[in-house]
Amino acid sequence: MNDSHEGRWAEGLVEAFIADQSMPMSDDDRHSFLTGYRLNRPRPFLFCLSSEPDILSQWRAYANDGTGVAIGFSSSLFPRQKHFPSTNAAAAFNTGLWPVIYEYSEQQAAIRSLFDRASSDICVAEGGKSEYQLLGARLTGLSPLLKNPAFREEKELRLIHTPMLMTDAMNKHSVMGTDYMIGQRVSNDQIVTHFEFTLPDPCIDVVKEVWIGPRSCLGVHDIELSLALNEYGKVVVRKSSATYR
Repeated sequence: MNDSHEGRWAEGLVEAFIADQSMPMSDDDRHSFLTGYRLNRPRPFLFCLSSEPDILSQWRAYANDGTGVAIGFSSSLFPRQKHFPSTNAAAAFNTGLWPVIYEYSEQQAAIRSLFDRASSDICVAEGGKSEYQLLGARLTGLSPLLKNPAFREEKELRLIHTPMLMTDAMNKHSVMGTDYMIGQRVSNDQIVTHFEFTLPDPCIDVVKEVWIGPRSCLGVHDIELSLALNEYGKVVVRKSSATYR
């Protein structure tokens, strides 16, 4: 993640939203809401993409300073969900592709919309009073989707997976709500836990295009042969238009 306030950005927006709510929320209600939010924040596993294939800042940040390639996947490859991400024991409901929300007004609107729907339709206790801790838990789904507007040029989409990871007193590990194999790898001197998103076999139509970075020494024929040898079928290969050296 390239934003040092990732996750905390969304929490700050939610806190500001709740602080602005007056009646019928009391101070105790707001405390209960924020407790529910903080205790239930998901641990999302992210695969980050962009809707734009040829952005210089992306080449510099993610493609070994422009020497790599950008892979354009078919959007039909990834599942979509009608609801926001949430930790869930049902594998069919905890994986989806969502666009990141950058604009402040859109972020506020998303928080307001989810708050209103949850408080009126979902999180209502006896007597019609909202269950504010449960309501706070519901809003955690926005956390992986809200990002500082300074990053808007990325035009990011995220494949988000939120299974339930559990460890008992004997450090026995178990995972619920996933059809994907869990694993670990070393990256930048850190141990990174990940889930392997399975590609269809054969891989025809999985990759739609490949863009060669502005500082890459790779040739179009090199990429085309690699795709052919791995049975990806016909894929459009282009060179970046960025004049970055």
